[in-house]
Formats: sequence, structure tokens, C-alpha cells
Amino acid sequence: MIAAMCLCASDLAAFMFQPRLTALPDNPCELLTQQEMATITEVEITSVQRVPSIGELAEAQGQHRQPDAGIVCVYSTSSPMQSIAVVVPRREQRTAEAYWSDRQEYFQTFGRSARAITDVGRDAWIGGGATLHVLLPNNEPFTISIQHPQFSTSAALLSMIGEAIAARF
Repeated sequence: MIAAMCLCASDLAAFMFQPRLTALPDNPCELLTQQEMATITEVEITSVQRVPSIGELAEAQGQHRQPDAGIVCVYSTSSPMQSIAVVVPRREQRTAEAYWSDRQEYFQTFGRSARAITDVGRDAWIGGGATLHVLLPNNEPFTISIQHPQFSTSAALLSMIGEAIAARF
């Protein structure tokens, strides 16, 4: 159960006083610790693991090689939420142009399931009810997805996580 649907100023201040970042790290698990994610979501985080994307796994298998280091950080929970995934694209794909192109395509194709979100990063939007796309002030994008059966609370939860990450920049 999520008790608060926004980060209080004092909670957000805790994230702002961490070392400021000028760029997204290649390891998405460096954005929020296990304890920080637990504080934001108010659920127990049972494990944190960096994993390759599905696309990378398929490509590596097709090329008979080990997958590269993951662009996905999975925060597993013992709650009905199951897991939270933070995705930081590879450096060459981490551009404002890619973000705006993806946003425009999604809104044109699935406009009814797309929703703009204010006050998170430079720009943010939710697609499909369970994925938040964020463009940071430094023009780098990242996404957050949750497996959560209560979509009525998904947008608020995603926004809280996105706000905490964006506060580091």
C-alpha cells in the first residue's frame, strides 16, 4: 500500500543533497540505492540486480556470445508490485532526439494511453499506464516501469521515483 502519493519537500531534499550528477551513469543501479527505492515506494525491496534488456539477450544469443552489461536495474519486492525497472539507454542512444522521436511516435500511435506528466525532469510522459519516460534537464532520457496490479496508483508512484532521480541533476 502506498501511503503518500508525492515526495514531501523534506524527502526530496534528501535526494537533492546526494552528490549531484551531470550525466546518467551507465549502470542504472547507481541512480537509487535499495534503501532509497524502499523509502520512495514504501515497500520492502528484496533485491537489486543489473540485467541486460530483452533485446540484448536475444541479440547475444543470436551471435553466440555473452550479453553485455545490463541497461536495466530491477528492484524486486515482496509486495503485489513485484518489481520496478529503471532503464538507462546506452550512451549512443541517450539523446534528446531519440526521446522526442519516441514520444511523438507513441502519442500519435497510442495517444489514448499516453499522458504528459508535469514537474518531473525537463519533460515526462507515461505510456501504457506502467512506464514513465523522463527527459532530464541535461537532455538525457531514462525510463521507469513497474509491475503493479493497481494502475490507479501507478502514475503517482512512477512520478515519485522519477522526481527523486531527477532531483539528483
